[in-house]
Amino acid sequence: MRVHIVCRDATSDQVLARLAGMLAAAPGFTVSERPDLAASVNYFFPYLEWDRHREFKATPTAAWFTHRDIGRKEKETLWAEAAQAVDLRLTSSPVYARELETVGATALVTPPLDRERFALADRPPHDRSVIGTSGYVYPGGRKGEKLLARLAREVEADVIACGEGWPVPTQHLDWGAVPGFYQSLDLYVCTSRIEGIGYGPLEAMACGVPVVVPEGVGVFDELPHFADVHRYAPGQYASLKAAVDAALARIIAGQVDHRALRESTWSYTAEAWIDTHLEAFEDLLDLPTAPLDVEPAIAAEGEWRQRAGIYIVAYGDPARNCAKRAIQSAKAFMPDLPVVLVSDRALGAGEDATFEHSDDDLGARSVKTEIYDLAPEAWEYVLYLDADTEVVADISFLFQVLADGWDAVFCINPAQYVLAREMSRPDNADEIRETFAQLGTDELLQLNGGVFGFRRGERTAAFFRAWHAEWKRYGKRDQAALDRVLYRAPLRVYVLGNEWNTITRYLPPERTAGILHYPMQARRWKGAVKGRLDSSEAWASVHPGGKA
Repeated sequence: MRVHIVCRDATSDQVLARLAGMLAAAPGFTVSERPDLAASVNYFFPYLEWDRHREFKATPTAAWFTHRDIGRKEKETLWAEAAQAVDLRLTSSPVYARELETVGATALVTPPLDRERFALADRPPHDRSVIGTSGYVYPGGRKGEKLLARLAREVEADVIACGEGWPVPTQHLDWGAVPGFYQSLDLYVCTSRIEGIGYGPLEAMACGVPVVVPEGVGVFDELPHFADVHRYAPGQYASLKAAVDAALARIIAGQVDHRALRESTWSYTAEAWIDTHLEAFEDLLDLPTAPLDVEPAIAAEGEWRQRAGIYIVAYGDPARNCAKRAIQSAKAFMPDLPVVLVSDRALGAGEDATFEHSDDDLGARSVKTEIYDLAPEAWEYVLYLDADTEVVADISFLFQVLADGWDAVFCINPAQYVLAREMSRPDNADEIRETFAQLGTDELLQLNGGVFGFRRGERTAAFFRAWHAEWKRYGKRDQAALDRVLYRAPLRVYVLGNEWNTITRYLPPERTAGILHYPMQARRWKGAVKGRLDSSEAWASVHPGGKA
């Protein structure tokens, strides 16, 4: 199972970003701004992200419902529309879970709390009790700031805040300084009318601070019922003031059990956050179809010949000239296999068919990665050859590997480029950074895209369509996109050495077992192309007047 989190911000120190990042760091999760076609489920985090991808229906979908903005019509409408549209609704609030269950499948997920950061500490002595709150005040009054202002005027204590927008002395603190703020308090008061989680009280309790919380808001109804968790009716000042007075009385009497307050937060862990998500997604998907432990049908030796073919792409004079050699050499050693050329016009080099297709990018990567949908549907076993290759021996072995049950066959990169970390260049540094961040390492075998084969099936269809979609994101080389998709949508890949893709720039031709590869000969441009290969700037390097 692979869950892809759709989130525009998973790296900042904001609450949503931290929560998304915690999931993304766990095995089986990835994150980016866009849905992933190869994922088992796409998870809009939060539900507002669904609005940017309303038409996406390629995979099951889920959304995390934080809080419903009562009184803000556009937000209420979006909440309702997203709840109807997705396959699974997740929330951390029991109140919202009960509402969402009336729409469809809903799961309650446990919010995580960094109990190492938010911990007990010696409390400074105060002449007057110090009451605090935290967070950012938004228009509409959902944080209950008017209640806090009145409380500050009438209570026998100092009232302070961290965050922004509060009607009391307020500090804007970096994330790292927030625990010290809680540890300086005698009492934490939450005046919110609406919360998705309500982290302030949880963090304060982890620091051993007694809290006053509204009933029926966020996760507060799940907090234990004991003397130092004080409750009041939301929005009701008299009820709030009575709860605060009771809390202050216990503080002044020295009756607060700081350790018990901390221990009451033990269940809010990162592990629980991840595990409750995994359980919810497993229930939704009932585990993915076509798992890797299902053995594929295996063809008897040679039976593949009636259902196989070779796919070559060539645009521009250099590539088309190279393709003549590739086609004719393939026909010389594999005469019973059809060869299809994809180009903007026929070549007449012995190919069995030409599929005329628009010239979409300078390196023909788009048409290359569309191979699953462009190759003849009758071909169960498909071999791709770069235009600048030459077949010099019988290559039946590559097809037999696929007939034996492997989803795909690839060769490794030559020389030092066998490691993915060596693939970083000035013109692809941004994509490489994202790739290594997703994979968690740059120490992996780098497969070469110049010669590869696949057998048709559910997994390979999803894989190649995802490869094409990932390539389109950056529009440059296709190997980093290949790495990302293989990580998210693993195939049974038979990995070969350079004998079956012998790149003559690095290896002697006599080392080959069947395919020589002459790099750079098919290129129609010189030097590095900055940016996308389908941009007007890229086309200008070939056609000064732009794309022909």
